[in-house]
Amino acid sequence: ATLLAVILGIIFQIRLSEWAIIFIALGIILALELINTAIEAAVDLTTTEYHPLAKVAKDCGSAASFVMSIVSIVISLFVFGPYFLEVFKMF
Repeated sequence: ATLLAVILGIIFQIRLSEWAIIFIALGIILALELINTAIEAAVDLTTTEYHPLAKVAKDCGSAASFVMSIVSIVISLFVFGPYFLEVFKMF
């Protein structure tokens, strides 16, 4: 998805402010994925047995990454949507 966003940004020659928005969204996703990995590693280090709270911690970390991924898709639609509409007006 990151590669696709960069390629589309280059193709559509998006503005600097749009690049900033895209990179902020991508950076937040990457940071959340790293935090999720840290949560999972810490939980695994703490216990090898099943515990409901361990499941909650892991699920919340994954959910945070998922929610930001959805938000990033919406942000991408706001940024790239007008460019796609312009391309489709040509046909």
